[in-house]
Amino acid sequence: MALAQAAELRIDSTPVEGFSNEVIDKVLNLQKHGLKSVSLMYVGYADAANDWIAPMKKVRVPKEDFIIEF
Repeated sequence: MALAQAAELRIDSTPVEGFSNEVIDKVLNLQKHGLKSVSLMYVGYADAANDWIAPMKKVRVPKEDFIIEF
């Protein structure tokens, strides 16, 4: 839901995979607060001047090409 809310505010975001929970927990000192990381998300604004992908045409594959319904 946070990704959708960021998009509504015109803020770029993306989920992060494969991060080390132990490292994040240690760096942010989460144990002190009784917390543990379970997900990570980058949030910010794209650098339009250096974003070479932005002007490219978006490609959308029809769902029938990659979804099998049972």
